[in-house]
Amino acid sequence: LRVLTIKLLESGAKAIFVPCSTITQESRSKNLSEIVAEFTTGKLTNSWEPKDCILVLDGLDEASFDLSDHILANVNKYSKVIVSTRLAHDTKAKNDAFTVSLSPFNEEERDLFFKNWFSENDEAYSIVSDLVKSHKDIDLHTRLPLLATVTASLGQYGYKPTTRSEIYAYRLELM
Repeated sequence: LRVLTIKLLESGAKAIFVPCSTITQESRSKNLSEIVAEFTTGKLTNSWEPKDCILVLDGLDEASFDLSDHILANVNKYSKVIVSTRLAHDTKAKNDAFTVSLSPFNEEERDLFFKNWFSENDEAYSIVSDLVKSHKDIDLHTRLPLLATVTASLGQYGYKPTTRSEIYAYRLELM
C-alpha cells in the first residue's frame, strides 16, 4: 500500500498513508482525523481537505486497538478509504467494505518482483536469487508477497536467511 500511495501521489491524487502499526493505545480516544494527522507517513498539506483525499490505512490488524469504529464513523469524510488487514483479523469494517485478497506469487512473478526491487543493485539481487535457488524453504516462502518483501529488504543489507524462521529472526535483528 505504500507503493500504491506513492503511485497515487505521482499521478496527482491527494493520498495520505498511515501505517497502523505506529498508532498507539493512547490514541484510542482521538478521532480519526487526529490519528491521521499524528501518524501519517510523509507530510500533510494544510490545503488538502479530507473529502479530496484518499486515506490509506496499512495493516489494520497491526494497530494497538481496533480502529473499525473510527473508520466507519469517518469513512464519508474522505474521497476513498483503503485499508489492508490479514484475513484472520476480525473487524467490523470488513462487513461494510469491498474486499480484495492477494494471491501468492507464482515463481515468475516472484522473480520479477526481486528483479524490479533490485534494479539498481545487482549484488543484492544475486544474493536473493542464490538464496531462492539454493534453499527450498526460501523458494517456497518468498512466494508470499510479505515474505518476499522482507527477504528483499534483508538482501539489501547483506543478510542471507536460509529458512522462514531466519527471515523473521534477521528482520528483528535488522530492526
